[in-house]
Order: sequence, then structure tokens, then C-alpha cells
Amino acid sequence: MYTVLSLLSLVTMTHAFPAGPPLERCQDMIPGHGPQPQTGASPYTVTMNTTSYSANDVIEVTVTATSGNFRGVFVQARPMCGNTNIAVGTFNLEQGEDKLQLLDCNGNTASAVAHRNNADVTNRTFYWRAPSQSVGHIYFRSTFVQTRPVFWVGVQSPRLQDPTVTSTTCPTNNNNGNSATSRTPEVVTLIIMAIFLRMTRL
Repeated sequence: MYTVLSLLSLVTMTHAFPAGPPLERCQDMIPGHGPQPQTGASPYTVTMNTTSYSANDVIEVTVTATSGNFRGVFVQARPMCGNTNIAVGTFNLEQGEDKLQLLDCNGNTASAVAHRNNADVTNRTFYWRAPSQSVGHIYFRSTFVQTRPVFWVGVQSPRLQDPTVTSTTCPTNNNNGNSATSRTPEVVTLIIMAIFLRMTRL
């Protein structure tokens, strides 16, 4: 009986990840310790102290429980367009921070913030440094764990805008030779031929 209880305890500790998520969870950000994520509205928010950023800017980021608290958190900065599965930029923690830690996701140093224990907290503030080159508009994508079986994945901040990018939508590559742009040389050729024929008839 003691052996069975010990094994159950070990399994629970292994899958609950009280010391933070394993690196293999960096891409999908799913805790992997139980049922499916919640589908209802999240009682958590991710906010910034600004709405836009430039290269190497340091942005203050705050995660907050609008009701209750959270025991686990996992935050990355993700591009709005392009490869949206890769964390960008680097994070720093406040001096003396004892509830959070930095993780090296996708081989990028300090590219994620996560809990370091399962203490209940209501809010936390940390800092994100933008890359030295533009990555376009970004979101802070987050996972919040309320209890072991109750968690939310994909909680996003408002968009943090890159002022060097004027579009607020992602470009599409659906030009299969049918667009007006691809037909421009043909149109010009037809116009020239029409003008030539008209001149020869004068």
C-alpha cells in the first residue's frame, strides 16, 4: 500500500510541474498535466506599459488575476505574422523575484517567463527587451494554471505594435499568376499593340 501511494505521489509531482514547465512545452505552451484547457473566458490578463516598441526597447509586462489567483504562468513574446511558434526577444525579472524564473525556449536565452513554484499569486511584473531587428507586431502569449486540472492556454495581450510596419494584417502569398500585378506586362503589351494598330489606320 505504501509503495502504491508513493508511486501515485511521484506521478502527481512529475506531471504537475510545480517548478515550472519543461522546455518541450515551449511551442504549444500546454501544461500537459491533465485534462484539456478551459474554453471559457480567462480570468487573467496580460498588459504592457506601452502600445508600441522599437528595437532594443524594454517593455514592462504585467500578468494579473482579475479574480482569484494563479499557481502557474508561462509567457512568451510571439510575432503576429511569420513564424508565430517561436519566442522572440528576451525577458528580465525584478530584483529579488522569488516566484518567477527565466527559460531558454527554442534555444533563445531568457525567451520565456514561468513560475518557479506553485505558490498562489494574483499578479506579477517583469520586463521584455525587444530584438535588435524588427520582428513586426507581437503579442505576449500566456498560459495560466489555476489548479492542476484548471488552466487556460493562449491568453494574449493586446497587440504591441512595431511602428516600422504599417499593416495591421499579415501578408498572404496567394499570387498564382492571376492577380492584376502578375498581368501588368500583358496589359501594357496589349495597350501598345492597340495604339500601334490605331496609328496604322490613320
